[in-house]
Order: sequence, then structure tokens, then C-alpha cells
Amino acid sequence: MSNAPSHWLTRSVGPAIVGGLALNQLVRGIDAGVLALILQGVGLGLMAMLAFLQPVAFNVPLRQVFAASEAMAIGPPKLRLALVPLALAFLLSGMVCNVLRL
Repeated sequence: MSNAPSHWLTRSVGPAIVGGLALNQLVRGIDAGVLALILQGVGLGLMAMLAFLQPVAFNVPLRQVFAASEAMAIGPPKLRLALVPLALAFLLSGMVCNVLRL
């Protein structure tokens, strides 16, 4: 966690925007009782957690992006790797429920 303060801007702005969208979807889904919005809100919340744990590396040459993103990451790699398919599963299931009007 010693590298977290040096990347505070990318750790705070991206997750705040995605977290705000997630909160909006969750509140709208719970208020209207729509499963699709609730699932999409949970998926966006997981994406916000992922954006906090592994922020985007700006001003880094293309060949060093992976090494730079691993250096800025917080938490175990397995957790970050598990968040990606889980968040995508929630987002896609929310989209399918939206198409099926559930």
C-alpha cells in the first residue's frame, strides 16, 4: 500500500465516477423493483472496486504498461483477476434481463 498515495488521483476519480453510476443504478433498480438495474448496479460497483485496486497507468510507454499497472496495483492478483469475469457476468446478466424485461 506504500504506492497508493502517489496515484491518488487515478485511484479516486475513476472509481468515484463508476461508483456514482453504480449507486444510481442500484437506487433506481430497488425503487422500481427492476432486476436488470440492480444487476447492472452491482456489476458497476465491482468495476469501481477493480478501478480502485488497479488504476489506469497514464504517461507510460506501451511496452511498459503491464509492469506499471502491476506496480500500482493493490491487493493480490487473483482478487483482481476474479473481479473482472464476476463484474462482466453481472453486467451481461443485467443486459439480458433488460432485453427480456425482467
